[in-house]
Amino acid sequence: MSEIHIALGLLNISAQIGDAPAAEMLRGLSLAWTRYGYQEEVFDANSVDALLHAAAAANFDYLFILPYGFVIAESWQVREDSLDFYAALHAWCAATEFLVAGPITAVENQYGFDLGCLLVNLKAYRQLGGIDFEAAAFSASTPTCTVIRDDEGTIRELASATHDHDSPPATTTTAP
Repeated sequence: MSEIHIALGLLNISAQIGDAPAAEMLRGLSLAWTRYGYQEEVFDANSVDALLHAAAAANFDYLFILPYGFVIAESWQVREDSLDFYAALHAWCAATEFLVAGPITAVENQYGFDLGCLLVNLKAYRQLGGIDFEAAAFSASTPTCTVIRDDEGTIRELASATHDHDSPPATTTTAP
């Protein structure tokens, strides 16, 4: 099995934080905690797309994205059978096929990834031609399921539909 290279991307969310000194402190906190177990290159950018382009251009296999202020908390009690976070991440990437992994969020019935913690398979990303993550987030159809209940509340049917997304909801912001 070949060695897997995972880049770390720090997502600059200074605009959402709204306080430049606080944002810089949170960036430093994320970087310091990350450096405890991570020794490869760290990219820092204002957008997911900029992080993806930089890590892909540097020929990394995967990109793990954390916004300023996020840290990886690990148990400090070492057990014989335990892996540290980065070893577990490498093992999971080696055993799993995916494009993007992360928490899913919904705003006004439109689904996307919460930017709090994303893992992107850069090999798949390159095969897709380096898709624009932020523009693609709302340019797809999302399958939806409606629960139909009778008067007593018993589920009678699950109705499927497809919701087309032409533009992001009003509450979504895109970093410059």
